Amino acid sequence: MCHAMSVIRGSRDFTDMGPAQTPLLAGQLDDHRELARTEAAQAESIRKTMQVDNLLSPVRGTPDVTTAPAVVAPSTPVKPSKDETSSSPAASPDSVMTEPVNVENPIEGTEEAMDDGIDVPDTEREFICMNDEHTRCQTGQYSKDLSRKVISDHFGRNKACTRDVTDWPLFCRKHYQRATYNKDKWQMRKVQLILRQIDVIETQFPGTMYDIAFKKSEESRLNQFSRQVASGMSTEEAEKNTAPVVGKHFEAPIDVLRELDQWLGRAKTYEDVKKVVDVILQMLEEKECEQVPAIEFLPKLPGKVKKTPVKARPSPKTPKAPKTPSYISPKGSVKKSNRKA
Repeated sequence: MCHAMSVIRGSRDFTDMGPAQTPLLAGQLDDHRELARTEAAQAESIRKTMQVDNLLSPVRGTPDVTTAPAVVAPSTPVKPSKDETSSSPAASPDSVMTEPVNVENPIEGTEEAMDDGIDVPDTEREFICMNDEHTRCQTGQYSKDLSRKVISDHFGRNKACTRDVTDWPLFCRKHYQRATYNKDKWQMRKVQLILRQIDVIETQFPGTMYDIAFKKSEESRLNQFSRQVASGMSTEEAEKNTAPVVGKHFEAPIDVLRELDQWLGRAKTYEDVKKVVDVILQMLEEKECEQVPAIEFLPKLPGKVKKTPVKARPSPKTPKAPKTPSYISPKGSVKKSNRKA
């Protein structure tokens, strides 16, 4: 403002000078006057802007978007270079991390992590995991000691009648643990695997017959129930005495054992076995039984059943006449007679 006033006073001095004292031309004088008016206007604008009311009021001006155009995000994100990645600061412990997408079922969320093993060809695997017949197992557990025979207990595990069956559904340890997390689904899966195994045995050994029986523990419970009812005890009281005991091994309700008992026996055909499995499946679907009962389907493979050899009876020997006593001893000397004269 002071500079503007000095310019105005200077312009007045120029007007007071005479023609001999003014070295400036008329055009230059007009320029100085115009400059003085401009500076005075700027000073007045600054003075108004610096007033208290204007300082306390919010700024209503909008930014000039033409000078700084908005940056449009690219369709493909740009990957940071190695230098940018290494120079980026590490996340602090207090920073908020994003949650995983799949938080409802943590078991399914870990499936990919469990399948991080190295995929090797079938020739280098000691067994093929049957968890999913349409995808390859990549858990890294390919040795036989890490395999699980998931349904062999229903076909007489390690019994002589099943040793000739070579095709069994095997799971690796990780997939077996994962499959048994949901007990209801696993029981349905077991029924499917049992039906599949019956077809496998029929394909490998056509005409196979089966002996269907309960395991000893369940057979003992059913026999105890029958004896108590036969002795005059009521059915309700006998059921209480033979009720399932919660423990390591599953025990089926006594009504389930009584219904399945009519299907048990020897020399059962392929169709008979499938009918029994269908009954078990219906029991599971109707919640009559929580798990597949402890029942065995013992295959009698044709041509593989060893017949017990019949021992030949020794022919009766003809009795020999008693030998005449010899008077010669083994040493060759003559024996003395024991007869008395």
